Amino acid sequence: MNNRYFKNPILESLAYTSALTLNLVFIPLALYFIFLSFYHHAITIACLGIFAGLFLWSFIEYVMHRFAFHFKIKNEKLRKLHAIFHLSHHEFMHDKRKYQSLMLLSLPSTILYYYLLKSLLGSYVEPVFAGLIIGYVMYEFTHYSTHSMKMDSLLVKHLKQHHMHHHCLNPEKNFGVTSAFWDIVFKTRLTEGEKIKLLQKKAKVTS
Repeated sequence: MNNRYFKNPILESLAYTSALTLNLVFIPLALYFIFLSFYHHAITIACLGIFAGLFLWSFIEYVMHRFAFHFKIKNEKLRKLHAIFHLSHHEFMHDKRKYQSLMLLSLPSTILYYYLLKSLLGSYVEPVFAGLIIGYVMYEFTHYSTHSMKMDSLLVKHLKQHHMHHHCLNPEKNFGVTSAFWDIVFKTRLTEGEKIKLLQKKAKVTS
């Protein structure tokens, strides 16, 4: 099965972003805004703002995954373009090139979030934006880890199972990657009963 997006090698290379590239961009960005947060604001304000940004990221992560990445498009050409951003990752789940978000998507989104938050928060944007970027880096690391690393500790094992059930049992459930919180709030988390039924159904298909 062909897992290429484009025949042209240059276009094909632009359809992927390495973990190293993302880290080289977003970790320094997070550190810079953490510095600004504590330099310009009291420790309490800086800490509260960073936690607010982390919480905000968890919501953005859920909404983007559920409503943007899994949006159903009828037009064939648009559907192919949309698949680059996420759905091909479902089709080729073990292709490591597809584990990371595209820089072509994440960088413009980051700039948009910054100016939107700045218009709402003024100078308090610094700690909130720092938390948002930390949350995004955690998301990328968690997503990469759930697909490529053995995760034995209780918390990370739970996150891996939560995400693998999204891939292997029902892609319309379990949208959270760094947390199942919003899946619980919006009742999109697979219940134990649903898991059992889906596993039984898969067993019948493969038997």
